[in-house]
Amino acid sequence: MRIEIIDLGQNNLSSVEKALLGNIRGTDSCISISELSESNSPNLLVLPGLGHFASGMEKLKEKGFDDLLIQENTKKTPIVGICLGMQLFCLESEEAPGIPGLGIVAGMVRKLPDGEPRPNTGWGELEISNHSNHFSSLSLDRDFYFVHSFHVELHDPSQVLTKTKFAGTKFVSSYHAGNLLGFQFHPEKSGEIGQSLISEIIDWAR
Repeated sequence: MRIEIIDLGQNNLSSVEKALLGNIRGTDSCISISELSESNSPNLLVLPGLGHFASGMEKLKEKGFDDLLIQENTKKTPIVGICLGMQLFCLESEEAPGIPGLGIVAGMVRKLPDGEPRPNTGWGELEISNHSNHFSSLSLDRDFYFVHSFHVELHDPSQVLTKTKFAGTKFVSSYHAGNLLGFQFHPEKSGEIGQSLISEIIDWAR
């Protein structure tokens, strides 16, 4: 199994790579790619990200990774987006009006509501919206680590795995749309429960 992590130069690459390497088997490989030429038929493609939606899309387009993600999505390759990564899969974002996202997930990115400090930083609980046999760690009543000011609204509620409370409302904290997974929280920064989820992600991709 070949796992590729897209390096945008603005993401928490080392912690994601370390977490994935800690869960692969002897015949697996996990590499970070900063150039399109380094990609070679991945079995799992991971897009982590921090920062602004506009700069994230700019970096994807600079390297041609936008086309890679669209092509691999067409081939139904398992693809995971973390934090900004899961937002970039969507149609567009209030953070960068007029700048299209990848459009491989039918959804919009909205600013978190007023009423609590932003960014939303720290540990948060997950509430199951749609159960998945693949990701049992999401239903273990454990907290995951968040750092974000925007959140995803999906057109299809059946794709929502979990939601998390914020300022008297709830936002999508994870989704599963066919071959696509999105996590608003950071599994790689969420301790043992995050490691359990990463192991489940790799098993899902197999």
